Amino acid sequence: MLYGPFLICFLAAPALAASCVSVPTPEDANAARSQTSLYLGHVILTINQRTPLNGIDKTDTARIQPILEPLTYAWKNNTIPYIFGANGADGSPFPAVQKATVLAAMEYWQSVACVTFRPVDLVNDYEYLTLWATANNKGCYSNLGMVQEGSYITTISLQGCEEYAVAADMLAHTLGIYYTGDAITDKPSVSTIAAVNELYKCGASCTTKIACLNGGSPSGTDCAKCVCPAGWAGAKCDETSPGTQLIQVTDTRDVSVAMTGTFLSSEEKVIIVQAPAGKKLQATVKSFGPDCFTACTPTGLQIIGGSTDNTICSLASPSSPIISNGNTLTLRLYRTANYAVQSTISLSVV
Repeated sequence: MLYGPFLICFLAAPALAASCVSVPTPEDANAARSQTSLYLGHVILTINQRTPLNGIDKTDTARIQPILEPLTYAWKNNTIPYIFGANGADGSPFPAVQKATVLAAMEYWQSVACVTFRPVDLVNDYEYLTLWATANNKGCYSNLGMVQEGSYITTISLQGCEEYAVAADMLAHTLGIYYTGDAITDKPSVSTIAAVNELYKCGASCTTKIACLNGGSPSGTDCAKCVCPAGWAGAKCDETSPGTQLIQVTDTRDVSVAMTGTFLSSEEKVIIVQAPAGKKLQATVKSFGPDCFTACTPTGLQIIGGSTDNTICSLASPSSPIISNGNTLTLRLYRTANYAVQSTISLSVV
């Protein structure tokens, strides 16, 4: 099955590409590497995993994912032993800043899923995760799930993999999730978290299954709580989170959202838009700027609640209309770096 919703990143038209802020991606870091075993641009499949995929277009996720599911192994006892490898041939230590970023990403996954990352015991652990940061052999990729032939390797380069969001995405593949979205944003989506919790049977010990609302998903670490999407809070995601703006739309109007001023740390602004009961919303992004970006980790606008979740970090012309599934859409503007950002969205009831 596909772990939706899909995530679509709208990038600038070719005419604007030269003026966009260049953001290194895993695919950039992997450009010099043989693409034989790489899927999605940064996932390494074992021979057993990729052999059944012969003849299938690598971009055909709908066909590939069901084939991979029975060939992907969760880590035993939900525990991932890990070791940091040396940085390049000189054997120098793993870069401290990158190490801290990876450890923070591990802590995040431990907070939302019933998995544990711990340092390897080289005497007793046969399968383990090795993290490399290779200055001379750049690469940013991960195996899919636990590899059962010796050590399990995730490689993190010095360019393209230093971002927290990228490290969290690589670890999602490490945990066994193939498709995590068409664009890496600032943090994993609720659907990716739900996929990890399903793979590791995180709710198996819960005597009562919590009913999450507004697109939330049961927490993998607390049977009485949900993991909530942007704008929602509370045990069941039935409350708006602090700072979230709620707007009622009955006809057509423009909504603008912006983040300016001094950047201190990662931040977001969230607007929940509601149409009358029984109606749907149509959203068209009219502007995003002043900068455009080649990837959506530094900043972006997410529109959540349609048939696809859309992330926009560059816009040459108004986007195609996005239709809500129900009567609610969530607009989330975020930034993880020192860029002012503003977007205007046209909303109408349909």
